[in-house]
Amino acid sequence: MVRGCCWRNTSVVFLLGIVCLLLGPAKGKFTPVDISPLERYHLDETKLTSAKYFRSWLANVYNPIGQKMAQSAVQASWDYNTNITAVNEAATIESSQASANLTRLVAKIAAKFDLSKSRDTRMKTTQKKMKELGDASLDPAELTELVKIVNGMESVYSTAKICFDPNAHVNKASLENPTNCAESKKLPFDPDLINFMKNSTWDAKKRRYVWKAWRDVSGKKVRKDYIRYIQLKNKAAKLTGYNDNGQYWRSEYTDENAGYTDSDFLKDLDDLWLQIKPLYGEMHAYVRRKLINKLPHEHLSPTGPIPGHLIGDMFSQEWTSMLDFTQLFPAKPLLDVTDEMKRQNYTVDKMFHLSEQFQNELGLKPMPETFWKKSLFVKPKDGREVVCHASAWDFYRTGDVRIKMCTEVNMDDLITIHHEMGHIQYFLQYADQMMVFRGGANSGFHEAESDLNYMFSTALDKIAFLPFAYIMDRYRYDVFSGKIGTNELNSGCVTLISRKSGRTFEFNVVAGRIPALASRNGKNYRFTRHGRRALLEFFQPMTDYLKAENRRRRTWLAGEGAAENQQGVLPVMAAPTCNPSEANGQAVEEGYWELNTTLYAANEAAT
Repeated sequence: MVRGCCWRNTSVVFLLGIVCLLLGPAKGKFTPVDISPLERYHLDETKLTSAKYFRSWLANVYNPIGQKMAQSAVQASWDYNTNITAVNEAATIESSQASANLTRLVAKIAAKFDLSKSRDTRMKTTQKKMKELGDASLDPAELTELVKIVNGMESVYSTAKICFDPNAHVNKASLENPTNCAESKKLPFDPDLINFMKNSTWDAKKRRYVWKAWRDVSGKKVRKDYIRYIQLKNKAAKLTGYNDNGQYWRSEYTDENAGYTDSDFLKDLDDLWLQIKPLYGEMHAYVRRKLINKLPHEHLSPTGPIPGHLIGDMFSQEWTSMLDFTQLFPAKPLLDVTDEMKRQNYTVDKMFHLSEQFQNELGLKPMPETFWKKSLFVKPKDGREVVCHASAWDFYRTGDVRIKMCTEVNMDDLITIHHEMGHIQYFLQYADQMMVFRGGANSGFHEAESDLNYMFSTALDKIAFLPFAYIMDRYRYDVFSGKIGTNELNSGCVTLISRKSGRTFEFNVVAGRIPALASRNGKNYRFTRHGRRALLEFFQPMTDYLKAENRRRRTWLAGEGAAENQQGVLPVMAAPTCNPSEANGQAVEEGYWELNTTLYAANEAAT
C-alpha cells in the first residue's frame, strides 16, 4: 500500500494491484503469484451464510495469497516509481493483469457467500467490497490500455521540463516554444520550479511564464489520454454497479448499513464548504490587500480574485510562501525554521531521524532497519527519472516499509516528512492484521493530522487548501457524471474555481493532481459536526482579528462593496488545463482572459 500519492482503498483486492496500475518495476520483471489454491479450495456450502466462516476463509485461504500478490505488486510499483522506463512499463502491465485475475477470482468466490442476515456489519461490508471488480471488470485489452494511459500521464507529469533561468535578470525563454533550449537549461517541476515559485523575489512576469509554460508542456500532451481515461474508468465503474467513477470513488465514504448514502456525502461536502467559507473569505481578502501593496504594477482588483501564479505555489493550494509579507504581526519572528535548520547543518537524514525521535517520544514504534536501507530520501543523480511526489509504502513484508521523496532541507519538507512518517506508523501498527484490515478507516481518515501568527500560518496552509480540495473533488465528480463535458474540461473548472475559491488559476486536471493518482478523492472532509465546530472554534480568534482588520482598512470580501461583477485576470492554460481555446464565450487577449464573474454570492453584507 502507498500513502501520499492520492491512492484509494476500496476493496482489498483492488489494493493489491489495480490501484497499483500506474506503477511498475525498475528491473522490468513482475514476480508471478500462484492463485490456484483459491480456485481449488472447497467451500462448505452449509456455512455460506456465516460471517464467522467468511472471516475464517479470509484469514486462512485468501490472506496468504493476497499478501503475496500485494508484495509483488507493491515491489513492482516501487521499482517503477524510482526508475521510469519503457521496459518497466511492460512489467507494470503484467502486474496489472495478474492482479486483475486475482480480483475476478476473489469476487466470484465472495459472491457465493450470503451475509444479508448477518449482524456482523464489518464482514458484510468487507464481502460487498470484495465482490466489486473495479478496473478488473474491463477486458484485458482495455485494462492494458488503461495502464498505458495512466503510466503515460504519470511520466509526463514527472519528466516535463521547461527552459528557464531563475537567476537571469530578464526571462529570455519564449512561451511560444518553452522547450527550445539546450537540455542543461531546462528545469523540471520538482524541485526546481516548485522552489522558484516558493522562494523567488516575486517577479510577476517570470512567475506567469513558469505557470503557463510548464502546463503547456505537460497538459497538452495528455488531453486525449485523459478523455479516454475518463471513458475507461466510467465503464469499469458502471460494470461494477455504479453510475460513474465519481460515485465509485465516493462509495468508500458511504455506509448502507448505517443509512449514509452518496447523496448524504455530497451534501456533507457542500455543507462543510459553506461553514468554512466565511473564514476563508476573510483570509482571502486580507491576503489580496497585502499582495496589492506588494505588487502595485499588477493592478489587482481590490474586490476580485487573486491570480494563481502570484500565490507562491505551483497549484495555488498552499499560501505559506506569502507569510513573510502577510504575517499578522510582522515584528514577531517568522514561524519558518528553514534558515535555522541550515545554520545547524541539518541534513536530509537528520530530518528523518528527528521525525522518528518525535514518534518514539510519543511511545510509537521505531523505524525498522529496512526503512533506512531501502527508502529513497533524495532525488537520484544517476540520470534516472523518478516520481518525486512524497509517498509512504507498505510492502506487506515484516519490517519492510519505506518513504519515497525528493527531500530538500527546509521546513516544508520537514513537515512533509512528519506526515509521511505518520503513514508509516499506520503500516507498522496494522502489520499483524489480515489484509482486509490493513488499509486504514478510510483514505480521508488516513490524512488527518497558540497565538494569532501561528494560527495564520496554519491557515495559509490548511484553510487555503480546503477550497482547492473541495473544487478538485467536485470537478472530477462532474466530469465523470458528464455534467462537465469533454469539450469543457477547462471552462468547467474555471467556473467552479471562480465561484468557490476567489482565485483565478487553471484547475490543473493533469499536471496538478493526475486524477488517476488522486483516486482517494483528494483529501475528502467528511467531518462530524463536532469536528467541524472544533476547526472553526480553533480559528475563531484569527477570524475575529481578520474581520476587524479588513473592515478597519475597508478591505472587502469578494463580491462585497461592488455594484457590478468584477473582472479578474486568468493566465491561459494548456489543454486540458483551463484552455481558453474552448468555444465557451471567453475572449482571449494576448495570452490572458478577462473572466467576468462575481466570485461569491454577495451574501455577506458589508459592515
